Amino acid sequence: MLQYQRTRYAEDPEYRQRQLEHSRAYIKRIGKEARKQIADRCLSKAKATAYAQLGSVCTCCGESDIDFLSVDHVDNDGYKDLAKSGHRKAGLKVYAAVIKAGIFQKKYQLLCYNCNMGKAYAGKGVCPHKKKPLLLGLSEAMLYA
Repeated sequence: MLQYQRTRYAEDPEYRQRQLEHSRAYIKRIGKEARKQIADRCLSKAKATAYAQLGSVCTCCGESDIDFLSVDHVDNDGYKDLAKSGHRKAGLKVYAAVIKAGIFQKKYQLLCYNCNMGKAYAGKGVCPHKKKPLLLGLSEAMLYA
């Protein structure tokens, strides 16, 4: 939407009403399945853009399978990142926030689900990979023997 359209939408109630009626008619006309396909494409595109912007790999362990990755708040302040409704952002709103923040932001990072949950629950804010004590001179085989 162009800037003048946004301004007109915000300031002109008749224009806003016509646009809403047009949108509702379009949604009704295309049907549920088409709406779902449009929403899925939009979500996939936003997710791919956000992940590419964050490097497409887990910043902790290097996992690169997109099905395992998730967006994480670097400073563990996700509770501050609320939508206008007062609820936490999820899905498309999170990806939009990442894209809007830009490439050089330090607010979000990409973690695999294991690192994200480890950071949240087991690591008290730090991924267990980063808390692992250094065992000098011991091989993996010796640790589990």
